[in-house]
Amino acid sequence: MKGYCFPMSHEFIAQRRLTLADAVKWPVAIEFSQQLARLPTPSPVLVYWALFSSSALMAILHFFLGNQASMLATCLALGSCVTCGHGWLLARSLFRKNDYEVWPAAFVATLFGMVASLQIAAMLGVDQTAFFKITRTLASLLSSTVLVLTAVEAIDGAARRTTGHERRFQFAFLAGYGCLLSVGMILFRSSLDIPGIDEWKDVGQTFCAFLAVIGASAAVRYRLKHPLGGAKIAAKSTASDNAVDPLLQERLYNLLVIKRGYLEADLKVAALAQRLGVPEYKVSHCVTRGLGFANFNQLLNHHRLEEAKRRLADRSQDDLPILTIALESGFGSVGPFNRAFKAQEGMTPGAFRTQSRQVSSVVA
Repeated sequence: MKGYCFPMSHEFIAQRRLTLADAVKWPVAIEFSQQLARLPTPSPVLVYWALFSSSALMAILHFFLGNQASMLATCLALGSCVTCGHGWLLARSLFRKNDYEVWPAAFVATLFGMVASLQIAAMLGVDQTAFFKITRTLASLLSSTVLVLTAVEAIDGAARRTTGHERRFQFAFLAGYGCLLSVGMILFRSSLDIPGIDEWKDVGQTFCAFLAVIGASAAVRYRLKHPLGGAKIAAKSTASDNAVDPLLQERLYNLLVIKRGYLEADLKVAALAQRLGVPEYKVSHCVTRGLGFANFNQLLNHHRLEEAKRRLADRSQDDLPILTIALESGFGSVGPFNRAFKAQEGMTPGAFRTQSRQVSSVVA
């Protein structure tokens, strides 16, 4: 049995004290590790959006908890202390090439360490020492710098790109960010002598954080639909035409493998391209260049056969006919399933099931 045969003689079993559970775990663990190795690296846009949104939502929850001196309130305060830093990282991923960079993340991590140490020092009553006074001043300066850099990312991106929809996106980003910065930071955190404003400071900042999460989510949604590669000033070269869009590859893999889209018997390239919102040729290009399959049907058959093999080897599904397993694995009929299975495994599905039972009997 391909992928499930092990040199397990009775002596080997006795020496290793192999149990049935161990025999099942080995191939499952190997297959799971292979699946993990094939998973694409998460997009920086999504990672930084998750960090920013989590930090902002922690600030909102901290507001609703009030001044409760609880462990939860303390954790929320620490988790939301560098929302501005996460916002800068998100802005960089929105307007720059979609790669991870070490120094910006290290910069934000340093800022987080400084602000967190100040909060802990305040809890311990030692925040008025000279060291923490200097740290507070430096952290305030760095936080202000990060707020400015967030706007600079959008302005710099506008200077590098000339397409209409990109310019509209950057204008909307700058307008929304400017409004939130003006209201949330300048109005509510300044020392302006406006009657009654102190009563609304916390509410206003919390509302701004909520709007920031909505705006960031809209910006990320736009970027996922309009990757930066399509908005460059220079004309695309032949090499760039042959390059695989990493965002599209990640979305394709997520839809077909993670969400098990391959189980749909009538799935076609055209329907898949429509779901992803891209032309058919981009999907085919991603399948052949990015995922390494000869064509779309080979990609589907590969995952459908893996599903069928798993179910054929499952003793709890012994009562299921092979036809049922074939249909529930995504094949339209048993004929194509038998031919594809024998071409890949060198045996029929029935022989595969019998051999898997023999191995299980030896292990037991």
